[in-house]
Amino acid sequence: MSIYIPDVAITDFVSDLHHQFRSMGFHLKDAVRSKMNVVGRTVQFPVQNQGIAQQKAIQDDVVPMNVDYDPISVTLQDWYAAEYTDIFSQKDVNWDDKMELVIACTESIGRRADQLNIDAMEAGATNNVGDYTTAFNWSLFRQAFSTLRANGAVGEEMFCVLSASAEEQLLNVEQITNSDYVNQKAIAGNGLDGQSIMGVKFIVIPDMSEGGLPLASGTDRDCYMFNKRAIGYACGIDLDVHVDWVPTKTSWLVNAMLKANASVIDPRGLVEIRILETA
Repeated sequence: MSIYIPDVAITDFVSDLHHQFRSMGFHLKDAVRSKMNVVGRTVQFPVQNQGIAQQKAIQDDVVPMNVDYDPISVTLQDWYAAEYTDIFSQKDVNWDDKMELVIACTESIGRRADQLNIDAMEAGATNNVGDYTTAFNWSLFRQAFSTLRANGAVGEEMFCVLSASAEEQLLNVEQITNSDYVNQKAIAGNGLDGQSIMGVKFIVIPDMSEGGLPLASGTDRDCYMFNKRAIGYACGIDLDVHVDWVPTKTSWLVNAMLKANASVIDPRGLVEIRILETA
């Protein structure tokens, strides 16, 4: 960023610097199952398979179900969001460039954390509804919910991540906005973001340079409904930010770091919703 400061350096510049509107990230931090402070490069999420009850005669021994476990491995990745700010260039503007870069680097790491979870969903989804021919409607929502119900994944913390355009489509659905069907008034509040329908909490993911929710050909969008326990997020370094003086560059280096990755732990608890979204 610092190399661009001379382009905006003027005598009477507004001191309250405006950051270009963008996602601050960490939208999915509380929506997935997390393992923090991981030591090492790889972590495992053990998944217990189900057992089947059996009968026996009075004189017979009890037969164990032999419940086994499938270890789901997650290999952590190292991510950096760094930028220099030159000591001389800072004198050309009347804001604290170091602090503004801390915000920018932190938000970049937050978006990357979200993208790791989104990429895991895209790679691990085995259940899907829709075929990219209709908008996000009540039928698709119910189909996704029904799939989770059939898989025994309904009942705990459940989420639906969708794009802003998909949110707009659902705001035209009477069963979601009409008080005859729901208690919350989505239109009167902050849209669907943070609201719950049938126990499913909506999280709207803004467009992100990191990729965001998968969008193919400008119209084919993937949204997701899932049980929190279906997605595993492993983190060894959780947003560590450093501001260091680098003498050889006569600059401050702002560096935000993240060591993390994500994976689908149980595909039965995840549904990909394939919608038609206008470009």
